[in-house]
Amino acid sequence: MLDNSNVSYQTLKDLSYWTGFVGIWSIIIGVVGIISIGGIISGILALIMGMKLRRTKMDLESYINSNNEQALQSALDNLKSYFKIAGVMIIITLIMVIIVFGIMLGGGFSFFQNLM
Repeated sequence: MLDNSNVSYQTLKDLSYWTGFVGIWSIIIGVVGIISIGGIISGILALIMGMKLRRTKMDLESYINSNNEQALQSALDNLKSYFKIAGVMIIITLIMVIIVFGIMLGGGFSFFQNLM
């Protein structure tokens, strides 16, 4: 079991503030992405991630105000989900960049080979 007596009140308040701030902007970016035709998938993911951060903020505030261990656990679970989604998106992006780079490199060799 984790001893929470060493958790700083100010650290939790700051974390609550920033998860709320980033969460709101992620939701806004997600809605804009959903509205635009080309960004539906990324918009949905940004919206989900923003909602996870907003839920984290609410759970952190609940923990700060009531010292409810369940609220802290919920906040940490939401952060874990947020970072899992972000990590998967990074991996997918890296794979896509490698594929596009490979296609461009192959196309470039083919182009120069046709010139000769």
